[in-house]
Amino acid sequence: MHKLTSLYKRFDDCQLCRLSGNSLRHILGGGKKKSPKVVFVFINPTHTNISSHSNWDGLRFPFIGVTHFWKIFADSGWVAAERVEDIKKHGWNVKTIKNLEDDLSDRGIYITNLVKCTFPHGDYPEKKYFDYHLPLFEEELSVVKAKAIVSFGTLTTNYLTGENLTFKKYFENPQPLVYGHIPVYPCYFPVGRGNPKLARHVLSGLTNLLE
Repeated sequence: MHKLTSLYKRFDDCQLCRLSGNSLRHILGGGKKKSPKVVFVFINPTHTNISSHSNWDGLRFPFIGVTHFWKIFADSGWVAAERVEDIKKHGWNVKTIKNLEDDLSDRGIYITNLVKCTFPHGDYPEKKYFDYHLPLFEEELSVVKAKAIVSFGTLTTNYLTGENLTFKKYFENPQPLVYGHIPVYPCYFPVGRGNPKLARHVLSGLTNLLE
């Protein structure tokens, strides 16, 4: 855990954000931080994550504040439905967020982004952000020691695997890809520019990774 905490500090010290005057906070990893069964990898956070705001003083991990994202994961069997109901009832407070992360940890899930910088827009990061953050991400994965990865979106998948695939072709005959020695299971992005319906379908078929 000490290595991961030290690494998170290096993410927070991102010189690209300092130079650009970006005041939004970095979004780090959450869930089971030691030998998770599965690591969910997304591309980068945006300001819709409420833990990126400067006045936030709590846990920071992907999609805090985005309830419909977690509903898809509850519907497909990855998090408890009661976690989503609690958030709907009580809002995104310290307790509901801690309960959500505990649920991820109990199930053996770690969730993170390739690029930790938070942007005030929904555009993909420029190449310089990937160049800066990917070596740190590689360290993150080596510390966490993932057993399997679910990669969301073609850009994330291609960066991880070195492939140049399209999901339309890939899902005609889906087979695990690889990041180093770790199997990678591509999935549609579940919100925004992605495909929630197909993401739910793919995720439902991957719950065996938690066994």
